[in-house]
Amino acid sequence: MHVLNESGQDFTLHIERAVPEGPPSENPRTGPRSYARYWTVRILDPKEETIFQREYADADSTALKQQHVVPGRGRGVYQVLINAGMGGTARIWTEPALPVAADSRCYPWYLDDDVRDAYFYVPRHTTRVLLDLMPLGGARNRAVIVYDDEGRQRARVGGTEPHNMVTLEPERTDVVWRLALEGSGPFNFHLDHVPALLTPDADTARKIRGSVIEVGDTILHHEFQRELWDIIHEFEPSDFDVAPQTLDPDSMMKTPRISAISLGQYGPLSVLPHVVQHQNTDPKSHWFGSIHDWESWSKQPAPRNRWDRDYPGPHVIGRGLHANMAWAYAKKFPGNPYQGDQGLLNRTVIALAIQLMRMTEEDIFNEFEYENWKRCWLHYHFDYPEGGTQAFHYIADDLPEATRRAIEKGLRRQAELLRYYHSGCTNQWAIMLHGHWQMYETTGDENYRDLVTRHLASLVGDDVGENPQSDWYHVGQAPAGYYREYKGFDGAYNSVSAFGIGALYLETKRPELLESLRRSFRLRNHLTLVDGDGNIVSPTNMNHRTSPMACKPFYPDAALCAQFLPEAATWLHRYRTSDVHSMAINVWRPDHCEATV
Repeated sequence: MHVLNESGQDFTLHIERAVPEGPPSENPRTGPRSYARYWTVRILDPKEETIFQREYADADSTALKQQHVVPGRGRGVYQVLINAGMGGTARIWTEPALPVAADSRCYPWYLDDDVRDAYFYVPRHTTRVLLDLMPLGGARNRAVIVYDDEGRQRARVGGTEPHNMVTLEPERTDVVWRLALEGSGPFNFHLDHVPALLTPDADTARKIRGSVIEVGDTILHHEFQRELWDIIHEFEPSDFDVAPQTLDPDSMMKTPRISAISLGQYGPLSVLPHVVQHQNTDPKSHWFGSIHDWESWSKQPAPRNRWDRDYPGPHVIGRGLHANMAWAYAKKFPGNPYQGDQGLLNRTVIALAIQLMRMTEEDIFNEFEYENWKRCWLHYHFDYPEGGTQAFHYIADDLPEATRRAIEKGLRRQAELLRYYHSGCTNQWAIMLHGHWQMYETTGDENYRDLVTRHLASLVGDDVGENPQSDWYHVGQAPAGYYREYKGFDGAYNSVSAFGIGALYLETKRPELLESLRRSFRLRNHLTLVDGDGNIVSPTNMNHRTSPMACKPFYPDAALCAQFLPEAATWLHRYRTSDVHSMAINVWRPDHCEATV
């Protein structure tokens, strides 16, 4: 929730939380849903600096009603961010009563009969507005009528389909539109292409302005993004110079294992010439900092020619290459001529900056066109470690304080959004936890260490809720040893889960992770055979999401885990630097594979 405090004085914030009672609610696709047993309150000032943050347990009934005196830190918009699990509600109000805007936090709004009118801001440069009405059980004749800034009816969105969508093109921008709600009963509602903030009156919408920040003709959403914008535009073109280097075979043979990992099709040192050649280092360019495909995107017709108006995927920004550049800058070994190269450090900073500047008001990355409101989550769990914490971990200590703080503030917003995320796709969950652990290692904030510990109790311990019915919510590792992918076993995605858990084991040495991996590989070894030609095949086609056999890994989890797990060593073959599966290791921490090589 956004609170407009025009006086800049202290105000009192009241919060009443209601937790679910009885068994988890039924979801037709995934079965009974569990919910987190904790919730977090964060209060930010107009500069988005944290005033207050604290976690509470649902079991603590004394915490369900709270009162906070929020110190005035100047006029502007204060943010109240409540992060909890599925189910449950929170009622929030202020004394004195201040104008507010409701934030959907990347999910659709749940609206009931109490809401009859709502307003939203249409920022400058907006070319379309998408609305989606999703009726729920008990909804009767539900519809949303859309009025533009001149009071003209633009659309009536309604129907009984799961998704009832319409896309509109505004004739004017920097204006406020109104929504009028008809019918009765609950429904979900989604807005796209505009900031997801609803207000009860037009005046509040005009003053909060979707919480957007205009820098030139670029639209940003957070104060840390403005800070990053200012930081990277202080660079001169010469600050990105990286002299071409010739790799010296004699030096590399002094440390042959780490040298082998750094080379090959996806090795960090191998990709550097490509990065240096293709990364946009022009501070005057909208795509400043981007690495992949920005040239073709910049030539698209508007609005697809801009990352702040459309949805370029993470490959356009160069997600994994951030970490490759950072590793080459930070890794000390005789065969690495790029270690300590200031130009490479600066290139990593601008790559991280454009990644984080793409974050919307809801703290997500609009990766693909809207489709059943899932597009924001598809790779979010991978963007977090691969596109952020991994590179930041390598370079944080060498950054100027202002740069380090701005990047850390952006990564913390991602981390907090994923605080209670339990995925039906365990591979996403395992990769995400790697990001939390790196945040702990880099910032020293023990909150993230403890968060990993709690998540692991669910991921590998099957502890997903106190309610017994929630124990079959189909998340984490099954008793048989496989990692669940939407209820079932999948050999390909199990390799992604095992890779993430294996990397986490190498960094934490937690015994429960070792035992989890042992169970996973034992099952896999029982589900595979070797034919007369030496090909690995499977006697079962039980594969829940991908290819028809249980023995086709996506990620090189065996190469990662063989150094500490004999059950994984049975899957090893000759190490090839050109093996496409070496990519995942090299994007993460190449050092992890050194012993296996």
